[in-house]
Amino acid sequence: MTSIKERPAEATARAVAGHWEGDLIMGRDNKSGAQRPTNENTNGLLRQYFPKGTDLGVHAPELLAAVAAQLNNRPRKTLGWDTPAARLAVALAERQSPRAAP
Repeated sequence: MTSIKERPAEATARAVAGHWEGDLIMGRDNKSGAQRPTNENTNGLLRQYFPKGTDLGVHAPELLAAVAAQLNNRPRKTLGWDTPAARLAVALAERQSPRAAP
């Protein structure tokens, strides 16, 4: 597994959607009280697939991608029952659309 401190430039810049999903969800510092419940919930969801302490490096990238897809397409109460994937798609579309002049 690669340390978050060693992530590639496109992950740091969040230039490629779908890379480093946990980083997109949880943020870089986890010091905010508002981030803790999301982090704990995400950990619980991941435990459904991988026991605590699992070395993710031993799993095939295809399996990890499939788990990420399932989690990112699972509705979340905190998102008004939207999925993380849907919210990300909206955010990316908003960034790509031309902004109206003030």
